[in-house]
Amino acid sequence: MDKVEFNPIGIIHSPIKNKEDIPQEKYWSKGIEGTIEVFQEFAEG
Repeated sequence: MDKVEFNPIGIIHSPIKNKEDIPQEKYWSKGIEGTIEVFQEFAEG
């Protein structure tokens, strides 16, 4: 089998740091905000 390699194209910034902290109901996630930072070399895409 061929090797598959993944390389990041950015970073997700979120106040949620553990999967256990993810709200189970949409209502509980109200007001939680995050951002996606795309690395400059991939910004055009």
